[in-house]
Amino acid sequence: MNFRTVKLRVRLAAVLIGALLLTGLLSGPVSAAGSAPGTGLLVHNWWGEQMTLNIAFAQYHIPAYGVGFVPLAAGTYDLSANVNGRDESSRDARIVIAPGHAVEMSYWLHGLFFQTINVTPPPAAAATPVPPANSNPNSAAPFDTVWHAIDANQSLWYRVELFSHDDEAFWLNMPNTLHTALNFEIYSSDQLSDWWRETPKSVGNIDGNGYNWGVTGGGSSVWYVRVINSSAQPTGFQFTYHGPLVTP
Repeated sequence: MNFRTVKLRVRLAAVLIGALLLTGLLSGPVSAAGSAPGTGLLVHNWWGEQMTLNIAFAQYHIPAYGVGFVPLAAGTYDLSANVNGRDESSRDARIVIAPGHAVEMSYWLHGLFFQTINVTPPPAAAATPVPPANSNPNSAAPFDTVWHAIDANQSLWYRVELFSHDDEAFWLNMPNTLHTALNFEIYSSDQLSDWWRETPKSVGNIDGNGYNWGVTGGGSSVWYVRVINSSAQPTGFQFTYHGPLVTP
């Protein structure tokens, strides 16, 4: 083998190595941390604080530098994300999830970044906890006064329908919750389509050992109560009320 042949082979090897390195830089791993177990949205939160994600009429919390997966059917979804509700962190987007695929989202200081990844259906034995029916406002439960359990970091929705011939006041109370992580928010009917963007009409106000809310008006009106448990432990609550409630 002469010197010219050796030199040519060295050059070819260098070109091949360079091409392989460039391919690795352009493609990279599909998921740097975690993987999508099925069709849905795989979220990487690169902020040093907990993020809030709203999608498909539900709200999720992803810890700082954490990864979370939201199972979703194939389709088009609008989403919003923020860190502690700050305007500078607020991001909105629309994603399309194809059958048999997941969308991987990276959320950090400079915006949202997406890519589509293939997924393998989860094993049939894997069980996913089913959220309560009233975990979103579209299936809000009728208002009642019985005891309800609520899981850690969960919110539940209730529908309050009022009717009065005069300006009779309605008072709603959630007793024995003052020193817990429970409280509630009040929304009107016209806020439901994008409630996560809206400022609640009211929140529970301290009243004795719990929280209350009141409204006065004639005619009919419908209100939505979002009960929030912001602790890491499950707990329970119940309502009491006084005024012109339309019972189911």
